[in-house]
Amino acid sequence: MLFSFVASVFAIVLAVLPFGRAETNLTAAQIAVLVQRLADVTSHSWEYGTQSQTLIELKTPSFSVLNDTKVPPSHDAPDSLRPVFDIITEIVVNRSRLLEEGDYEGPQPLFPDEGSSADPASNGVTALIANWTRQSTDKIDFGQAAQDQMDFLWSSGVPKTTDGAISHRREEAQLWNDFIYMVPPFLAYDGVLKGNQSMVEEAYNQCRLYRKYLRDWTAGGLWKHVLLGSWDDQGYWSTGHGWAAAGMLRVYGTIKNSHYAYELKRELYDLKSWVSEIHDAIYPYMVSAQPTHREDGMFHNYANNPSTFVDAASAALVASTVYRHALLTETYTHIPHAEYVRRKLWAPKSGEGNDFTDPSSFKDFVHFTSDGYLTPVVNPNNFVSEGEKSPEGQAFVIQMWAAWKDWVAHGAPGADGERHGDYDSADQTERREFAAHRSRMARVRRSIHD
Repeated sequence: MLFSFVASVFAIVLAVLPFGRAETNLTAAQIAVLVQRLADVTSHSWEYGTQSQTLIELKTPSFSVLNDTKVPPSHDAPDSLRPVFDIITEIVVNRSRLLEEGDYEGPQPLFPDEGSSADPASNGVTALIANWTRQSTDKIDFGQAAQDQMDFLWSSGVPKTTDGAISHRREEAQLWNDFIYMVPPFLAYDGVLKGNQSMVEEAYNQCRLYRKYLRDWTAGGLWKHVLLGSWDDQGYWSTGHGWAAAGMLRVYGTIKNSHYAYELKRELYDLKSWVSEIHDAIYPYMVSAQPTHREDGMFHNYANNPSTFVDAASAALVASTVYRHALLTETYTHIPHAEYVRRKLWAPKSGEGNDFTDPSSFKDFVHFTSDGYLTPVVNPNNFVSEGEKSPEGQAFVIQMWAAWKDWVAHGAPGADGERHGDYDSADQTERREFAAHRSRMARVRRSIHD
């Protein structure tokens, strides 16, 4: 099959890449810089939601649905959740102030003045976790804030399509592929915590409906960015594919790690397949074998349009979903692609790339500025333009690092060319090509544990 062949080619490329001088691994100090830069530039509702999810994946995997940890989680909150609680506390306090000062009717979202009906919901899981771990007080009720957000989504203030897809926008029924990361994970988590199977099923249903509208069968399964409403964007925005895959994996992980896993096994199968569809659709458009380091391993802002700029943010997010897909579903088809992207994103311009006198330095990196911002990136407030400092880009590269680290800690499954599902198993020749790479990955695992 085509994708098996493409993966095999990248597998061979990975196998012959030398490990050491040709590869730079980010240090803990550098990750801390990326986390700080993320905090420095975060200012919008979906950015706060993405920041919180990123911190959970990085620092508190026991509360991440992307690991094999049960949902609901413990009622006891580890100290590592404190930065996440600080974020949601500020959001809820600001919301209360706005509601007191303004003239609002009906249930209101976590960000009452947002034009998007979906983006504020990206903070819903954080509010639920805060309430579940008994962070609420007489003055700050995280549970009620989360419930208001849920009620708002189902209120008449949020348009729906005739078949029930919740609009991404408040002013008219309009579907954006970003929605999959913002709303369905919140629905699923709320349903599991409250024992509401119907809500868990609705998380799946929203993914199903959005896929029905946005997936373009004539373009190999790429997703259109925006449909319906007074305007649309029928281009295949690369970051949107990452949003959709990451959101569906969070729904998958929530269901898989809950007591609904057996009853919803068909839904799990679909979600797993739909994530694979996205990977299969977009990776043929990954830029490779280019003479400039800046382009190699990236996606164009619109995947099939080489006239648009190259974007590292989408490359990082999609790669992170490949590692998570491998851990959650044992699907390893695109591990060679993710590894290729990771190596390119962390590549030095020359030499080692790390300043060993300052382990937090980003001097001499292709895809990071000297002060630690990922580059090149799409403007998060204007999706057709290149930006400079992107909260999304910072979050995505941290998510990729956290996912890769978890993947390595679990033995780097799929690094030896193993396949799963409907794909042909790698032949013995390919497996021999991967043997050297697997040995190198073992050294990486030892270095992480050391």
